[in-house]
Amino acid sequence: MMKNKTFAGSLFALLLLITLCLTSCTAYANKPEVRLFIDKMVEKYHFDRKQLQQLFNTVKSNRSIISSFTSAKERLTWSEYQPIFVTTKRAQMGVKFWDAHAKTLAEAEKHYGVPASIIVAILGVETRYGEITGKYRVIDSLSALSFNHSRRSDFFKHELENFLLLSRENPAINPKVTKGSYAGAIGKVQFMPSNYRHLSIDATHKGYSDLINNSDDAILSIANYLKFFGWIKTNPIAIPARFSPQALFNLPKSQENFTVKEFEKYHICPKKKIPSQQKAFLIVLPLKHGNEYWFGFNDFQTIKHYNSSSLYAMAVFQLSELIHHLHQQEHQPHVNKK
Repeated sequence: MMKNKTFAGSLFALLLLITLCLTSCTAYANKPEVRLFIDKMVEKYHFDRKQLQQLFNTVKSNRSIISSFTSAKERLTWSEYQPIFVTTKRAQMGVKFWDAHAKTLAEAEKHYGVPASIIVAILGVETRYGEITGKYRVIDSLSALSFNHSRRSDFFKHELENFLLLSRENPAINPKVTKGSYAGAIGKVQFMPSNYRHLSIDATHKGYSDLINNSDDAILSIANYLKFFGWIKTNPIAIPARFSPQALFNLPKSQENFTVKEFEKYHICPKKKIPSQQKAFLIVLPLKHGNEYWFGFNDFQTIKHYNSSSLYAMAVFQLSELIHHLHQQEHQPHVNKK
C-alpha cells in the first residue's frame, strides 16, 4: 500500500511539473505582443499560424541574453579590449585558416577587392574562425530582445521576422535548433538574419548559403558584405595620429568632410605619408588613462557597418595587420646564404 502511495505521489508530482512547464511555455505564445507578431507573419507572409504558435511555445526566457546585451565587450576601454582580440595566437590561427582557404580568399580579393587579411581578421574577431558561434537558440535571443520593450525592440522584431523567413528559404537554418549569439547573430560570420538573407553568398553552388558550416560561403559573404557597404580597394584604413595636446582643444567639434590637409591646419598629422586631399576623421580609443588617437578613412567606417564600435573596427584592422605580417613571414622565399 505504501509503495502505491509513493508511486501515486511521484506520478502526481511529475504531472504537476509537466503541467507547469506547458503552462509556462504556452504563456509566452499568448503574450499580446507575440500574438500580434504571429498575426503579422501569417497575414503578410502566409506562415502557418499553428506552426508559429508551436515554435513560440518552445521559447525559453533567458536572463543572460539581456544581461549580455547590456554589458557587451564594446563597453570596455581599448586597453581592455585590444588584448582579447589582437594576439599572436589568434593571428597564427588566422594564418592557418588563410592557408587552408587560400583559393577562396584569393577569389574574394579579386572579385570584391577586399584583402584576405581583413576577411580572416573579421572571422578571427567574430568567432575565432568558427570555433565560437554562439550558445543561444536564435529564436530565444531574438524573442527576448524583440518583446522586452527596449528602445531597440523594433530592430530585433525586424530581425526575428527575417529569421523566420530565412528558416523557410534556407535548408541550413532550423528555427527550433539554430544557435547564435545573444543578439541573434548566426554562423562563422555572425550575420544578423536580414544580412544573411540579402548578402550571404553560396560559394560552392549548393543552392543556398551555409554560414554555419561552410567556410568558403563565410569568406565570400564577408567580402560581399564589405563591398556592399562601400569598401574601396587599396584605400587606407587607419593611421596613428601625431599632434600636440593643445591641438585637440583648438579642433572644431564637427569635422565632417575634413581632409588630411584640414587636420594638418590644426597641427594634427598622420604618422605615415598620405595624400593631403584624402578624407579622414579622428578615431578616439579610450584607455585606462587618457585616449589613443588615429586617423580613420572610408574602409574603417565600412568595417564599422559590421559592428558600430571603433574598438571593434580597430581590433579587426590591427589583427589583420598582424595576420598579414605573419603570413608574409611564413611564405617568403628562403634565401640560401653561402
